[in-house]
Amino acid sequence: MIVLHAMPRVGWGLLSPSPFCLKAEVYLRMRGEPYQLEPTLAAAGAPRGKLPWLDDGGELVPDSSAIVAYLERRGDALDERAVVPAVRTRAHLVRRVVEESLYFALLCERWRDDRLRTRYTDDLLAGLPEDVRPGIVTMATAALHDQLWQQGYGRHDLATVRAMAAEDVAAVADVLGDAPFVTGDRPRAVDASLFGWLANVWFVPVNHPLREQVAGHPNLIAFGERMRERFAADVPVVTPA
Repeated sequence: MIVLHAMPRVGWGLLSPSPFCLKAEVYLRMRGEPYQLEPTLAAAGAPRGKLPWLDDGGELVPDSSAIVAYLERRGDALDERAVVPAVRTRAHLVRRVVEESLYFALLCERWRDDRLRTRYTDDLLAGLPEDVRPGIVTMATAALHDQLWQQGYGRHDLATVRAMAAEDVAAVADVLGDAPFVTGDRPRAVDASLFGWLANVWFVPVNHPLREQVAGHPNLIAFGERMRERFAADVPVVTPA
């Protein structure tokens, strides 16, 4: 059986607090692929030093996009190569915006907004002894701030990041339009990518500016609910405070 090594559940009820781990797990569910979840916060032992990664009988596959590509080679109805080029291009662009821009906007909210960081780390580290949590939070905060600085979003103030994210959210909503899924009537891999990020913004018990941006696009909310009902029904509906 496939073993998926991914971040553990948190008190928020998400399948994973990592959009990429959630993407990989939802994609496995979309395929109906039997799998075993191996929760871990330690990425040091992963093939590329980050989560998620997959172990398929000794075949190690790192990175959520590589996991999707690996599974797609088996052939299935979710493969985006089955759609016309223009639709395939749309899926590619949505995935890039979500994973290379909006993901980092989410990291900025979680790690640069003190209120959200405290709530996030309290839930994420709830299973660890209280005396070790502050040190882990300090190290994680420094590491994430460095990552954001190197990526570029960390060099902007939060107001600027939020303005850029608002444009990206609006663009993704425009591309989705009235369609049930990004490429039309059938969910495909790009929908797992979008849902991985959207669930980490929308299905959380804390309100924040990025969530408020999503709230302005009913079609994105409907998409999230549609994906949750079909592939992640164990993610609870929450009322943020």
